[in-house]
Amino acid sequence: MIKPPKLNPGDRIAAVTQSWGGPGALPWVYELGKTQIENALGVEVIEMPHTRREPLWIYQNPKARAEDLMQAFADPAIKAIFSTIGGDDSVRLLPSSTLT
Repeated sequence: MIKPPKLNPGDRIAAVTQSWGGPGALPWVYELGKTQIENALGVEVIEMPHTRREPLWIYQNPKARAEDLMQAFADPAIKAIFSTIGGDDSVRLLPSSTLT
């Protein structure tokens, strides 16, 4: 197992929505969590392009959700990735060839 380095104040964390569109449906709840993480850890939360999209759009666009995740992994300034929500629908981010 590879253990990632600990987060430090000033680090950037990507926020990705990989399943239900909670941040789009309940933006005040998302904002509370984002603010709490930033204040408690001293980090900056960076939203990926589709983090706050509405639940129906999130459901209909698994490729865009996967692209958000890959963009976060590819950015060397991002030190951690936090999923705003996980769930059953996250499996749809995988290419269908990996599911057989």
